[in-house]
Amino acid sequence: MNRQQWARGARRAEARDRGTAMLMTMSVMMLVTTLAGVGATMAVRDMRGAGEAQQAGRALDAAEAGVAQAVAYIRSNGVRRLVCNLTTCPSNPWSPTNPVSADVRGGGRWTASIKPVLINNGDDGDRYVVRSTGVAGGPAERTIEVEVTVAPVDLPKGIFGRTVNLGGTVDLHQISIFSTGCVYKRDKVEAHFESGLDAAYGVPVGVHSSQIITESQGSGQYCANTNKPIHGGLNALGVSVKPCNSKYPYDQDRFGGSLLGLTAAVDPLGLCGVASGQAPYQPRDIDLDGKFDVDGSFLRDDAALFRTFNIKRPALTDSELEQLKTMAQAQGTYYTSTTWTVPDGSVNPHTVLFFDLNANQTVDLKPLDGSLWSRGRITDANHPSCIDASLLIVVQGGNARLNGHTALAASIYLAGAAPGGQLFKANGTADHIGMLYADTIDMTGTFNASLDACYVANPPPALFDVNPGTYRELDR
Repeated sequence: MNRQQWARGARRAEARDRGTAMLMTMSVMMLVTTLAGVGATMAVRDMRGAGEAQQAGRALDAAEAGVAQAVAYIRSNGVRRLVCNLTTCPSNPWSPTNPVSADVRGGGRWTASIKPVLINNGDDGDRYVVRSTGVAGGPAERTIEVEVTVAPVDLPKGIFGRTVNLGGTVDLHQISIFSTGCVYKRDKVEAHFESGLDAAYGVPVGVHSSQIITESQGSGQYCANTNKPIHGGLNALGVSVKPCNSKYPYDQDRFGGSLLGLTAAVDPLGLCGVASGQAPYQPRDIDLDGKFDVDGSFLRDDAALFRTFNIKRPALTDSELEQLKTMAQAQGTYYTSTTWTVPDGSVNPHTVLFFDLNANQTVDLKPLDGSLWSRGRITDANHPSCIDASLLIVVQGGNARLNGHTALAASIYLAGAAPGGQLFKANGTADHIGMLYADTIDMTGTFNASLDACYVANPPPALFDVNPGTYRELDR
């Protein structure tokens, strides 16, 4: 091959190499372009997914905000309207047919309802299901359900005092007296058991003491064994001299005894026999020591009284009192003196009125006469006049006075011991509906105490123990 032919071959080879390189370059560029497109698509999808996840998270936050608001509603307003939702009140707020909605800060909205699922469940409380749906823009929506248990904090559902001094005329209607001390002047108390059973315990109205009930006058927690006790004391064998007192057939104290097998001479009207069939009067060995702690008109000691009627002393712990104080401060009804303003029931129909006093201070509750909580007895909880409202009055350290010519439906709790913790009744007639709890209860004048169906239907929500439980995400 001459030089000229070799040069032409070299030029053709060089041209082929340039063409191959160009094809390879174009292929690489096409691959890079394709990969870039795929990456961009994936990035867009990732961004969209992240946005949707963020929206779903905000929707879940909104749904949980709805649950929190439902629980706050129960704590502030109680459950009366919620229970009604089961039957005749489907238009009430928070019912499944009329849920409540609200926007949340930062975007989103919740819609929630509260449904009763188990009511009157005893000591374990009632159960409700809160269903809440949250949205946060676009298609994002989350629905959750939370089971909430609502149980009232136990307080004596009647009149309780370490010492009860009855110096006036006291009428009891569907409410009983409980004491860990001597109950004086029993003949001054008219227990109208014929007007209906105790509205809280479902037993005949009576006086129940772990000490002695007497017709004598006196003061102090303890009284003489031989000074007019209604059950006559104990004989040499420790047996009640008079287990049945037909004047007070439903009373119990430590001088009482068995009511079984009574003769007509002992129980001419058969009333003590009626008591013997009621649960609080049936023989029970509470501490399992082989001896009856409760037997008919007999109550052995404080423990027997507390266990029989589900009473504890003090009824509220320091922590619970602090919670009530905080609630009163939030409502503007917390006072450290005896100068105070009657709460506006139209603003807070379920009010906590808290007085933080010294032992020598006494707050007069007469100004509450004529307020939202001033009413007469209402025996039908469904009556239009039985509004959804309650008043809890707490007096810490000091004393309180129920003055004459006052009508009031409220729970009154005095936290403290003598010289504080005293509940006085001044001259004149006072009509009180609801619980009274104090270290010392001293009544003069005329005093009408009662429970009624309206009060029982409106327990103070501030005393509810509200516990969220089982949590379910329905769209997962």
